[in-house]
Amino acid sequence: MLQAVLPRFARINVGALTVTRLYDGAISKQDVRGTFAINASADDVRRLAGQHHIATDQFDFPATATLVEAGDCRILIDAGFGEEASPQAGRLLDALRDVGLAPQDVTHVIISHLHVDHIGGLLSGDGAPVFSKATHFVAEAERAFWAAEKGDFANLPHRVMAALGSNLTAVDPDAQIVAGVRLVDCSGHTPGHVGVMIEDDGDRLFIAGDLANHPVLSMARTDWHMCLDADPAKAAARRQSMLGWAADEAVPFAPYHMPFPAVGRVFREGDGFRYEPAELAPGSTSFDDIAAPSANSASSA
Repeated sequence: MLQAVLPRFARINVGALTVTRLYDGAISKQDVRGTFAINASADDVRRLAGQHHIATDQFDFPATATLVEAGDCRILIDAGFGEEASPQAGRLLDALRDVGLAPQDVTHVIISHLHVDHIGGLLSGDGAPVFSKATHFVAEAERAFWAAEKGDFANLPHRVMAALGSNLTAVDPDAQIVAGVRLVDCSGHTPGHVGVMIEDDGDRLFIAGDLANHPVLSMARTDWHMCLDADPAKAAARRQSMLGWAADEAVPFAPYHMPFPAVGRVFREGDGFRYEPAELAPGSTSFDDIAAPSANSASSA
């Protein structure tokens, strides 16, 4: 069953930067295998799920956006399902209000990719940009891919790009947006899918987007494909390499679709990985349980 999460935010200090995880809500879905492991056998999925006491039929699919406050900049990373998704989702603006901010306070929006659960909150009911004073950023490969798509699935990406107009800037997949906030190429899930590295004074936090979307299946079996992967083989290879980097460098890991506040650590386990969520209470400002490694460790993704 879907459960309410109050308050809807958790704050983390990354050096002098303030990072706030904003809970957008969750939708209820069926069929774990058909969502996270379409190239796996039903027996293999049941076996792994059973080992971790996970149901394989109905499950919750949450979304957690991110706000980074860096000086005068307020940078939103992804915008949730949108208010029409379900009664339990599309609550990003409520979470933003919980931290005392309005849409017009957002100065930058980073779009990890143009799937509907990441851009649904970018437009109001009348089709106008919600974050009207913000410059929006998307990887050029992502923009080009969706601009060429003509099917119904591309309808919302087309409308978002058209509505944003000159407020949408296409950038390289490793572009620095502001000091301490840069994109990380995570392509595979979509052609221009990006994560975001937040780094200041030796602290780091990796906002991982849809690199891994299930706290067990996507971690233990990086070779299992999600149903929406545009290039499944590339997405799996990218997942393996990026999770390996996060584990080896002890970089705190913040995925989009794992249970709120969706921040934790990645550890190697056999040929795969284990995700351990941090003990970070909603509304907290503690970073102790996921403290970033020292400034002496490597900082490149």
